[in-house]
Amino acid sequence: MNITPDMFPITHERYFHVPILPQCVEGTVVLDPQLAQRVFPRAAELWVRQLPEYEGPHREWIEDVWLPKKGMVTSRYGRPYMEEMHWECMVETDDSGFARFLSISRNAGGSLYCNPRECEFPVLVGSHSRVMQAPIEVARAFSLEQISEDVFQMYVYAPHNVDFFPGALFLRNWAALYMNEVFQTVCKR
Repeated sequence: MNITPDMFPITHERYFHVPILPQCVEGTVVLDPQLAQRVFPRAAELWVRQLPEYEGPHREWIEDVWLPKKGMVTSRYGRPYMEEMHWECMVETDDSGFARFLSISRNAGGSLYCNPRECEFPVLVGSHSRVMQAPIEVARAFSLEQISEDVFQMYVYAPHNVDFFPGALFLRNWAALYMNEVFQTVCKR
């Protein structure tokens, strides 16, 4: 199974959640602490391809402000950096290498974090929920427990200061691509 960003829709311009494998939060799997940084350029490429498809209420603003930007990734302070957006790849990992914090900018873009005490949520299978939803195969693979036929308890990345669609799209894509790499790594072992 591949985890893709499209599995986790963005609603109301900025709301989404990407599930996290329980083994990551529990520290029972050792990961490469540079993995999230290596995925960042792929998230940028996907963002550049997907942003023109936006059809929401801020279409004109996105066309004027965001679409002219190329999303080129360079390096700044040894980390991936999208200069035109002033988005820097900021990652904080725990002792097992899991990226508990993914950020493009604290002030203009947003962050995702995982604090086990705050990031455990019931997630609905399918499109029953406006925010917390996942395909059944992801729900089964990522769940802590199955609560009912279509509700699974999971750890998820929680958004912080995600104020607009371009930032939400980038962060959602980055977290999903990262979690796919983590999932593939864990499945190979």
